[in-house]
Amino acid sequence: MTVHSRPARFRLRPVLATAAAAALLLTGTAAASDATATPRPTADGFQLGVTHTQRSIDSWGDPAAVADAKRLLADLGPLQNQHLMGWGTSNPWPDPDSDARDWESLDARMALIDETGGTPVITLCTAPGWMKPGGGRDSDGDGEDDMDWAMEAPVAPEHFDDFARLAAETAQRYPQVRHFQVWNEFKGFWNEAENRWDYEGFTEFYNVVYTAVKEVRPDALIGGPYTPMVTYAEPGSHPSDISGEWGVLDRRPLDAIEYWLANNVGADFFTMDAAAQTSDGEWHPTTTAQVTDKFRTITEWVAARTDLPIWWSEFYAEVSPAHNGSTPAMMRAALAGMRDGGASVALWWQPECAESGNFPCLWTSVQQPGGGQPTEYTPVAEEFTPVMSTADYSWVDEFDGPAGSGPDPALWVQETGCNWGDTANKEDQCYTDGGHNAELDGQGNLVIHARAEEYTNQWGESASFTSARLKSTHTTGSGNIVVRAKMDGWQPGAWPAIWTLGQPEDVWPLHGEVDLMENGLNGSDWRPTYNVHTPTHRGGALFYADAPGFPADFDPAEFHEYELDWESGPDGWAALSIDGVWYATLPLDVPADSPATVLLNVAVGSWAGAPDPNLDFTMTVDYVRVV
Repeated sequence: MTVHSRPARFRLRPVLATAAAAALLLTGTAAASDATATPRPTADGFQLGVTHTQRSIDSWGDPAAVADAKRLLADLGPLQNQHLMGWGTSNPWPDPDSDARDWESLDARMALIDETGGTPVITLCTAPGWMKPGGGRDSDGDGEDDMDWAMEAPVAPEHFDDFARLAAETAQRYPQVRHFQVWNEFKGFWNEAENRWDYEGFTEFYNVVYTAVKEVRPDALIGGPYTPMVTYAEPGSHPSDISGEWGVLDRRPLDAIEYWLANNVGADFFTMDAAAQTSDGEWHPTTTAQVTDKFRTITEWVAARTDLPIWWSEFYAEVSPAHNGSTPAMMRAALAGMRDGGASVALWWQPECAESGNFPCLWTSVQQPGGGQPTEYTPVAEEFTPVMSTADYSWVDEFDGPAGSGPDPALWVQETGCNWGDTANKEDQCYTDGGHNAELDGQGNLVIHARAEEYTNQWGESASFTSARLKSTHTTGSGNIVVRAKMDGWQPGAWPAIWTLGQPEDVWPLHGEVDLMENGLNGSDWRPTYNVHTPTHRGGALFYADAPGFPADFDPAEFHEYELDWESGPDGWAALSIDGVWYATLPLDVPADSPATVLLNVAVGSWAGAPDPNLDFTMTVDYVRVV
């Protein structure tokens, strides 16, 4: 396929609350073989991202250093996590009596993630000071609540709903963010009387936040409980039966996890963190095998209790109790343990080096000239950065082949016939096969060409326009589809579409239809449209180029990625995006695992208006990728 200046990056596949049921229903002859076991993470394996902290490629750094760091970051990840408040972002809701919000710093971090091609994650932590116990005071008159930066304080129960409202507003403001972690390390949720985590209080808090975010963003994927996996050199007062050369795992976080798993109202992934050295500072690793065994053992314990994807939201591999320094070998060993134990994700805390200290980081500080350079740890991160190949997809077509050849008949059926949809769409074209209107350009693209010409097919049907309609031989019941395509500029009557159609289609819309992209439907200009059709939702909401948040400079004549995440079933949904920005989540209430095909076509006339008598229009497709 064509090499692009900013190649598409791997995005996490949607993870459902019932993750065990998220397998794809694959049929046909085009499914790719399973990826073989290799050190390279794949779409179904383990990947490393980063968590931005107080200083992370800030705009006020040295310009050359900032540019170098951005280039480096673009080759890592792609997951990039940012906290809602703190660790580089300010208080978004400083005045409890005002509806005003301060999103400036979080907007800046989201812009950094977008500019470097990242997949954004938001950790919903910490909270404005007035939501915390003892908050609501500004004793020194500095304009900030005394508790704003009390990072270890919890949200007070009377403000659970307030924080949930802020979390929901955050999810609405950033539709491109799919993954949200609730809170960080149980901060402040501690039962002093019983000397254990307040897992009842935390779970109540989590449930309120989860419910509020899902209400406004059903497509959001929410994780918790972000438990600190505490270990000690000796058994101590609360030992578990999990131990190794690396020490003894404390029983209290395990109790918290089991309570949360049994009592949360829903979750899409599981989060936790740990350090290589023991929490009492009495032991630190001396071999990489000890570190690998520790992180693998802990991961396996969690994996035995939940089918949720496991995220290591923080991890540390210190080599001395006197400081937080590490070595590349130790960090690699920790990541290998997580991977081997069955984790899906790890997030590297503080990727930018401080101007002093020895914290393991991925690029040098951009605050000085010459910064933004790789460190000895950068190659470790690169080892665990996913690199996609065709083996990582359940089905893919990159449209490689000689110029003038037709689409692969093992992957596509070219549907033929004239005047399609006589009773509904009343289209004006004849669809052809054999490369007459659909062929490869020799540069990794499929070109569908709609043109004005008098045409009569072998059945005696005729029309004044020809075009092509391709339907995949592959079907899938739920999953993710990305299609990269461009249109060459609208002409009256041109109706290009990228869509899925539930099978069997003769009972439409029982099994659903999802239109990732249709254009020109009002017959007078060029506007991208999303649609969903089901038995109870025919003619879904339309999202045009002038819709809130849609790029004002959107140009269909340039390549864009049109993406669909979906889950079929009575409570199914379809989430749609362009270039990684999620604009719509619509109901897809069709039978569970309804098989759907992918269609690419350019119709003529009908809803697109009377066709230009000299119509000459192309839709160029770079790839179709299904996970």
